[in-house]
Amino acid sequence: MNRKKRKNNSSPLNRICGFLMVLLTAGFLFAMVNHYFEKQQLLAERDELIKMISEQNELTTLYKEELERVGTPQYYEYMARKYLGYIYPDEKVLIYDIGGNQ
Repeated sequence: MNRKKRKNNSSPLNRICGFLMVLLTAGFLFAMVNHYFEKQQLLAERDELIKMISEQNELTTLYKEELERVGTPQYYEYMARKYLGYIYPDEKVLIYDIGGNQ
């Protein structure tokens, strides 16, 4: 059982090729991980923008409804009561002291 010992005949070219393969693999893995995190960030940004768009659509609907009410007698009455404090002569106004100051 004579076993022959192998000589380590690895040339510098083989070492360089091995090093380049390891380097390329590491670079590829880094690019994949970097791409994954960028994708997650963009998806989060997209979700935030979709939420903002839906909020703006709700506001637009409210403003359109208010625009339709402008010019009606009920709207003028509402604004006079809200901002000017107007009441009808036969109305009774109840004022509650919420703060409890005496």
